[in-house]
Amino acid sequence: MDYLNLDDYDTPERVAKLGEIDLEFAKLLLTNSPDPLNLDDIPALRASISAHENALTSALPPLPPHVHQTTLSIPLRNSSSLPAILVHNSTPSSSVPLIVLYHGCGYVASSPTQLLPYAHGLAKLFPCAILLPSYRLAPEHFFPTGVLDARDALKFSSDARNLVKYGVHVDHSKGFIVGGLSTGADFAAVLARKARDEALEPRLTGQYLSTPLLVSGWNVPEKYRSLWFSALQHKEAPLLSQADRERFEEIAKVDPREKLASPLNGFHEVKTGRKGRNNTDGGLLSPPMSPVETFLRDEEDEDEVGEGLDDEESEGELPRAFMQVCGMDPTRDDGLVYARMLRDCGVDSRVVCYEGLPHGWWMAYPSLEASVAACGDIARGIAWLLGLKNGDWGDGNAEKVMALPTQI
Repeated sequence: MDYLNLDDYDTPERVAKLGEIDLEFAKLLLTNSPDPLNLDDIPALRASISAHENALTSALPPLPPHVHQTTLSIPLRNSSSLPAILVHNSTPSSSVPLIVLYHGCGYVASSPTQLLPYAHGLAKLFPCAILLPSYRLAPEHFFPTGVLDARDALKFSSDARNLVKYGVHVDHSKGFIVGGLSTGADFAAVLARKARDEALEPRLTGQYLSTPLLVSGWNVPEKYRSLWFSALQHKEAPLLSQADRERFEEIAKVDPREKLASPLNGFHEVKTGRKGRNNTDGGLLSPPMSPVETFLRDEEDEDEVGEGLDDEESEGELPRAFMQVCGMDPTRDDGLVYARMLRDCGVDSRVVCYEGLPHGWWMAYPSLEASVAACGDIARGIAWLLGLKNGDWGDGNAEKVMALPTQI
C-alpha cells in the first residue's frame, strides 16, 4: 500500500493527474458501463442496492469458529431503537478493540449489510469487535436525523457494558475507531470532531474515512481553494456524478453550513467580547468564523480566537486518520483537503489515492486488480490505526481475506 505524499500534489496540475482514468477500468467500461443512478425513484434504488448487497453477503464464505455475528438493538435519544450488526473475534477471557463503521449511499439507501464483507474480513485477520449501526434514511427522515442516530450509536458503543451481554469484552484503550464509507465517512469525521469537542470518554483513537463527502464550496479553506476542483473535473464521473451528489443532499435536505454536515464547519455560534472582524452583531458570530480559524486553533491563538467559546467545546487533538480517496471522483478533493487540514493540525494521518478510479468502484467491480488491493488496504489502514505492526496480524493474507466475492 502506497500512501500519498501530499507535498507531491501541491499544484492544481499535479492533483488533476490523479483523475486520469485507470487503463484497466477504461477497458472494462467499454463492455460493462454502470447504469446512471435514478434518484427520482428512491424505492427502486433501495431495492436494487439491497438485492446487490444481499447477493454479495450470500456469497461470502462461512465464518470460522472463532468469528461470531449477531444482531442487537441500539437505543436512540427518542426512546426508540435501531438494529445493528455485531461481528467479533473474541473470547470471554479476552478483551478486544472496537471499530464502529457506518454505511454509505447518500443518506437515502443501503444498510449495515453493505459493510458485512469488511467486518468479516477484519475479524478474521485480528482480534476485534466491529459494530455496524443502522440509521434512519431520507426522505422519510431528513438531515440531521441520520448523523444524530449515528451519534447515538457511538455513545452506546462507548460503554463497554453494553456489549458484554453479547459475549464481547471491549477494551477501548486497545482501540476505539469510528469510520465509514462515503456518507458514512462524513458521519464518522463529524462525530470524531464532536467526540473531541464534547470530551467523549473513552476517547476515540482513530478514524477511518473512505471516499468522504466533507467539503462544499462555502467552506473550502482559502489556502487550499485552488486544490479543490474535483467536483468540476469529474462532474460526470461514473458511479457518482456531481449532480448525483447534489441530488442526494437535496433529497435529504442537507444544510451544508450546519455543523453536523461537515467537520470543517467549525462552530455554529462563537461568542466573543471583542470588536472587529465580522463582529457586527453584538458579539455573536453567525455564521461562524472561517472553518480554517475554528479548525486550526492552536495554543498561540487561543486567547484571540478561542475566547468565550461555548462551554461544550473543548480543545484536544483529533484522533489519527486513515483515508481512502478515488482519483476520478467528484469528492476526491474533499478527502485531500481534509487530509491537508489534519496535517496542518499535527494529526497523524495517512491517505491512499486510487488514481483514475471512481467513487467506491471496488464494490461495483470487485474483480479488478485495483479493487482487490483497495479491500486489502482497508484492513492495513485499520490495523495501522490500531497500532498493529506487520507480522503481528494476518497482513500477508489481507487482500485474499478482504476481497469481495466476484461471482454473485
